[in-house]
Amino acid sequence: MKTFTSLIFLLCLSLGIAQAAKRNVVLFVTDDQSPDFGAYGNPALKTPNLDALATDGTLFKNAFCTTASCSASRSVILSGLHNHANGHYGHQHSYHKFNSYGNLISLP
Repeated sequence: MKTFTSLIFLLCLSLGIAQAAKRNVVLFVTDDQSPDFGAYGNPALKTPNLDALATDGTLFKNAFCTTASCSASRSVILSGLHNHANGHYGHQHSYHKFNSYGNLISLP
């Protein structure tokens, strides 16, 4: 009975994994991007492709950043680590000197 229960469990688990939908993620990384396109309600700018992506996907209304510098914020998004952990502060400080961490694994 124990073996039969284990087999049923493995069968259900494998069916659940096989039917799991793959997620599609599109990450737009731009410098100095403002919400000036149609999805955010600007009638003057025509951005039909971005509007369609926003309608079918997730549209963020709030944004937060860890540093007031685009490259440092981008390093946080791509590495998943805070600035003090990934070594990218965005502005040169006398003791940081923009260290490079060769063991960091980022998005493919």
